[in-house]
Amino acid sequence: MIPASVLFCVCFGFLILGSCENISVRDFAVNDMANILDALIKRDADESPPGETYEIETGDGNNSDMDHDHTGHTGEGNFTETPGISSSDSAETSEKIEIIDITELTDIINITITDIPPTEAATEAAETGGAFIASSSETIDVKTAFSDVPDKFKGIPYPESLGMTMIDSLKRNIKNLANFSSKDFAGMPFYIGTTDALLFTPNGYGGGMLNDARRYRTNLVDTDCNAVISSIEEPRDTILGEIQKKLNAGEYFADIICVPFDIQSELIKKGLLLNLNKIPFLNLNADYYNASAIESLNINGNIFGLVSDLTFEPSNIYAVFYNKDLVKRYNLGNPLELYKNGGWTYESMMAVSKELTASIADLNDDLRWSVGFDSENNDLINGLFISSGNKYFIKRNYELPILSFSNAKTLSLIDIYSKLVAPSSESGMENYLVSGEWNQNKAFSNGNVLFSILKLDAIPSISDIGFDWGILPVPTLNQGEKYYSFADRGAMCISILKGTRNTEACGIITNALSLTSYKQLQDIFVSEQMMYRLRDVDSVKILGEIINSVTFNQYSAFSTMPEFYVSTVGTLKDTANQKGDFADLYINNRSILYGFFGTTPIFNRE
Repeated sequence: MIPASVLFCVCFGFLILGSCENISVRDFAVNDMANILDALIKRDADESPPGETYEIETGDGNNSDMDHDHTGHTGEGNFTETPGISSSDSAETSEKIEIIDITELTDIINITITDIPPTEAATEAAETGGAFIASSSETIDVKTAFSDVPDKFKGIPYPESLGMTMIDSLKRNIKNLANFSSKDFAGMPFYIGTTDALLFTPNGYGGGMLNDARRYRTNLVDTDCNAVISSIEEPRDTILGEIQKKLNAGEYFADIICVPFDIQSELIKKGLLLNLNKIPFLNLNADYYNASAIESLNINGNIFGLVSDLTFEPSNIYAVFYNKDLVKRYNLGNPLELYKNGGWTYESMMAVSKELTASIADLNDDLRWSVGFDSENNDLINGLFISSGNKYFIKRNYELPILSFSNAKTLSLIDIYSKLVAPSSESGMENYLVSGEWNQNKAFSNGNVLFSILKLDAIPSISDIGFDWGILPVPTLNQGEKYYSFADRGAMCISILKGTRNTEACGIITNALSLTSYKQLQDIFVSEQMMYRLRDVDSVKILGEIINSVTFNQYSAFSTMPEFYVSTVGTLKDTANQKGDFADLYINNRSILYGFFGTTPIFNRE
């Protein structure tokens, strides 16, 4: 008799193939599917990117070269392949997942768990977000598949939608969770304040693969910690005021918060967040934390927030979508081949764009736009900077960071941005510069744009359009460089509010939720796009690279503070738009920022 788990694997495989055959332009084959799934599950944890060199500014204002060892891990290593940031040193390499036995550390702290009456919103959240809702038809019995994990997890219904394709990495996370903590919170309610509860505590199964993976993840942590994790959701336009009102009145709001960066930076400015270096059992060096985000949020030794696999949300991440039909029709340079050969740079993207503009003119065809680029979108301008591998600041442990991006790489970026926003008579490209994501998305969907820099939430709306399209990472500045991805300021950040009732629980449960999300949500997202939306194997592989190389910087973290804007993106934007000389703007805006550092209490070392 064939085991049920094996039958399910076979059926799930046919489901994938059947889904792909429904769209005629998809070219998936059985071997392609196997290779993709194998790559998702068996990443090489020991491969490290080469060291990179970039220019920094010395104290006297002159530039000098300094080697910066940008070591890290791909695949099973860091989320961004950047070095882990220690709360006590500047180690340049990230650790593997560290298994912590907190029973050896309990004598360090003495925190009482107080079950204070929750707010009305918290009570409502416990009745919905904390409740497990699933019918038997939506779950499967996987006791055989999970036979080698602790018994306490075997009784948690497993969502049928996830299938068995990621079972090895999921079991790895479960085992690490079981070894991570022996803490029993005795059924204590634990609340996450957020603008989007579905990212953390969906009500039940049936809302898609990511939804189901998030619910299952939270159920695992509930079981392991014997806690009841729920969400308190507030609209993004009122959550800041609600948090401030309650904390100023000495009232409880939530145990941790997960809010967009632009809201989080306002909480920092108002002094409402705890320094994460002081949270017990919060291992900031773990692989499931985004090292670039922690580095960006580290000001004078105070770390106010973090990004982990727990907060993964693809709708905030940018990529380049391109129209394959236009490439074929006008015999343009192949962007995919450029990518495969390490030549997918901004210059090569603009060269292909110029080919299209010239071909349209020669053939007297209808207008086609070369590059869809919202010139007023500050996240895109910052993303241009991130994708080059450049950095605004030199980070120094327990000191204020030094603004230092006056270098040749920055000047090249300004030149590229100037060409992207210049009229076609100067740039040789007909760029679609209309502001707004909706406009950019519509123009690409209509087949009128060759390249469009859009967020990944564009995928569902273009999945069934009538022309062939593909996806690429944002280009690099120079040939052969590593690809970096970037997110907008709506990306979620985890912080801990002052006045939280239990810092021990905040540290342990944040770690547990992040550990149990480790690579799972990213892999499941790629699997879902492969089954239902993407049209070719290369785009599937590239999507995996994009979501696993998201990088943040100080502008991402502090964009709502004008002093950070004018000294970073504002300087780039004004120079490119010929509103001033770069050197003068840089020196003047740096002085403004340093004055802000010196007069703002939140940047004092705690």
